Amino acid sequence: MSILDKATNLCYTVGIMKNLKHIPVSVLNTLGETAIAVTAGILANLFEFGLLTLKLIWEKTVTIRTNALNLGKYLFVFVASPFVKVSISFNNMKRDMKQQVEERGAFWGAVAFFPYFVKFVFGKRGLGVTAFNYAAPIFSVIFLFNVVSYATSANLTLKLTVNGEFLGYKHSGLIR
Repeated sequence: MSILDKATNLCYTVGIMKNLKHIPVSVLNTLGETAIAVTAGILANLFEFGLLTLKLIWEKTVTIRTNALNLGKYLFVFVASPFVKVSISFNNMKRDMKQQVEERGAFWGAVAFFPYFVKFVFGKRGLGVTAFNYAAPIFSVIFLFNVVSYATSANLTLKLTVNGEFLGYKHSGLIR
């Protein structure tokens, strides 16, 4: 008895194939193969449709992709430009220091470092200027909050005058 016959007998025993007793096993085998082939065909068509859809999207979004790539390049250049400038300045500093050491000695090589250091810290895009540009707005907001907080918690008094004649003071309490 083959494995297929044993499986068929098990199915008959369990009751899975009660209604299929009169159908030969070869027909069931052919039916299974056909079902698998149909399923594989449907999946292959869905995959091909998906690929065609992706191809269509790829072809129709050329300008969007080009614009996104150009924006990415622009942002990279914008972000990287300070680092490039620092690198160029550093290479110039090394060159000048080496030249001064060769011509005049180590002391003058160290002296050649200071103009670059001052430019790096206090220059147009120096470290100090950048730190100030970040810190100044923060300190301004803190100062503004302190002024508003003080003004809202101050006790105020109103001096009443009518036609230049002093009538008295009115204590208003806290302003909210």
